[in-house]
Amino acid sequence: MMRRLLTGIALGYCLFVVALILLRLLHVTNPVALALLISLTMFFLIPAPLALALAIMARSRVAQVSVAVVCLVALAWLGDAFLVMPTLRASGEPLRLLIFNASGKTAVRADAELWLHTQPADVVLIQETFYAPPGPGIEALREPYPYQALQATELNYRGNATLSVHPIEAEGQEGFKPDSVYTRVVITFQDQPIALYNVSLQAPIGVGASNTLASLFANYDTVVRDEQIAALMERLSQETLPMIVAGEFNVMEFEPAYDQFAAFLGDSFREAGSGLGFTFPAGGGYAQGFLRPVLRLDYIWHDQHFRAISAEVLPPVSIADRLPVRVELQYVGESES
Repeated sequence: MMRRLLTGIALGYCLFVVALILLRLLHVTNPVALALLISLTMFFLIPAPLALALAIMARSRVAQVSVAVVCLVALAWLGDAFLVMPTLRASGEPLRLLIFNASGKTAVRADAELWLHTQPADVVLIQETFYAPPGPGIEALREPYPYQALQATELNYRGNATLSVHPIEAEGQEGFKPDSVYTRVVITFQDQPIALYNVSLQAPIGVGASNTLASLFANYDTVVRDEQIAALMERLSQETLPMIVAGEFNVMEFEPAYDQFAAFLGDSFREAGSGLGFTFPAGGGYAQGFLRPVLRLDYIWHDQHFRAISAEVLPPVSIADRLPVRVELQYVGESES
């Protein structure tokens, strides 16, 4: 009786994981609850060794083989994330980028202004910068970053800021009314115009939901965010300059939405970083002061004109609810197109 129970648990676990993976690969529209489970598939792979132990205890060859396959999938996916990527040598000066979410908190921005003076970065992309209309610039950072583009949304909050040591030749705010935004600026790097997209997508959470991690899962809803992704994709498809697309995407790595970006852009952290790259929650309301990051929601994407040299998730800054991410990109022109 016990052996049958253990076999049933092991095989049931396998069927559950396989069903999630198949639904993920089919790219079909799923109910909200099922879509959330699919996005969390990585976490359901973690108990695979325990399921294998149960199958061995049950002495069931079918269960052992089935769970072993799931273990191999988990090892291939999670193990690859922890491979130490070799440090690549740049043939020229790399472009150093840093993304940071200020959570719309004045205290965070004040602490970040001091912190940014110590960070080696050529371009800083800040999301959720304002709870008030922006001024002409962040004067405390004018010396290290003389070129600045600050934009607010129609509601004058959740705006973006792009700070650069390289000249900003053009800037413009686009998309996502009324309270989300992506902004596009053009900088000149190594005599080459480069389009930088500073992105802040709607969190996959229902309107009016409370600012807690439990509420994020209880009110999971991707409709607005997916509409924004579709609009952003259409804009990116029209881009004629080498481009970098970075910021808060509020997309988990196993969601179908991730594939939309990965189909034609490189994930800098996956190319040159090590580890799972979790950035959320880091503090504030979602983390409740004690949770460690368990989700990867912030990315720096690049097109074929760049290659990632290094990538890392940085320690928390102040009470911001996300961890900063820094990457170094080498401009390779058309050589890797």
